[in-house]
Amino acid sequence: MSEEKVLTKEIAEQFLADAKSVELSLFTTIEDAAAESLSKIGGGILFLDGLTELSDAAAGSLAKHKGVLYLTGLTELSDAAAGNLSRFKDSLFLDGLTELSDGVAESLARLQGTRLNLPGLTELPDGVAKSLAKFQGNLYLTGLTDLSDGVAESLAKFQASLFLSGLTELSDAAAEGLAKHQGELWLCGLTKLSDACAESLAKFQGSSLGLTGLTELSDAAAESLAKFQGSSVWLSGLTELSDAAAESLAKFQGADLDLSGLTKLSDDAAKRLSDYAGKCLYLCGLKWLSEIAGEFFQNFGGEISDQKPKEWVENFASKLHILVISQPEMVLNSESKSGFEKIYEVEAEINGKVIRFRQHQTEKFGEFYFYDAQSTKLETISNLKNGQLIKECLDGDGGLDCLNMGDEWDESFG
Repeated sequence: MSEEKVLTKEIAEQFLADAKSVELSLFTTIEDAAAESLSKIGGGILFLDGLTELSDAAAGSLAKHKGVLYLTGLTELSDAAAGNLSRFKDSLFLDGLTELSDGVAESLARLQGTRLNLPGLTELPDGVAKSLAKFQGNLYLTGLTDLSDGVAESLAKFQASLFLSGLTELSDAAAEGLAKHQGELWLCGLTKLSDACAESLAKFQGSSLGLTGLTELSDAAAESLAKFQGSSVWLSGLTELSDAAAESLAKFQGADLDLSGLTKLSDDAAKRLSDYAGKCLYLCGLKWLSEIAGEFFQNFGGEISDQKPKEWVENFASKLHILVISQPEMVLNSESKSGFEKIYEVEAEINGKVIRFRQHQTEKFGEFYFYDAQSTKLETISNLKNGQLIKECLDGDGGLDCLNMGDEWDESFG
């Protein structure tokens, strides 16, 4: 058993005189007089995350604190202590609580603060959910891994930002219930979304819909989410987006559309998204942008990743993305008077454009060529834009024959 460390009034007074001289989080219990002293600190963050017990009187004193309060070490809270804490007016962190009585839930719901953090709750009885739904600040229930349809209906009555990022799946009925919620809704733990869920969430009556954990999105789900009437949709977990999904999401009428997880974008998808009429389109994860896609975004009406469109597009002017999309193919293997000669060819995407490269290998040199799409003739690599840099990447391991499909480079130049 760990040794009990008591936070006394004298230690609290020392902390008030010199905050750096005392590590409050090391104490496991606190005297009522010490709590009263700390209530006079006047603001800031009070880390009492080592406390494992809290008297009713100490709770009442700490409720006077005018800053953020961490009580993350508490694993239980009496009804009276919760009632005294209900007068607290800032962010309260109670991460250690794994269950709440109806009385404690009712008291915490009366908190006058801006945030209530309860990530230790893994289950939520309907009665507790009904009580917490009355809380006026932002509610973090990020430890919930399952949500019954009835609890979803209860939480829908909550008015501020609701964080349920521990949920990894959501029933269609629960989605329909949560859609009645009128604040922000964050479901960041969902990695996939059924078309029926998407259709229900599209009816969500709040301002922001956070689905940052989604790694895939069907065209039908994208079409539904685009009908959401709030101000923001956050889909930063998506790394790929079909052209059809891009076309649908571009019709979203809110201010912010977050697709910052996308690493590449087809020209057609870029054309569709450039029609988005919102305030800001977030595309922070793109590694490269084709010249054609850049032209589409030049005249975008809002901002892109918090930048003016032309400035954002110019950031890609000096970026080169190379992706090998085929296995090297030997097209010649012969012996001549000058020695052995081998010819290898491979296809690679250069900023999204497919180009076929050829390398003539002899004992003395390895000459690079590429197929010009317009003339369909072989040209020397020097005639290709950024040809020398491309050659250095493709030849870096000893020649085209050493490449593997999927090899990738991101380079900057200029």
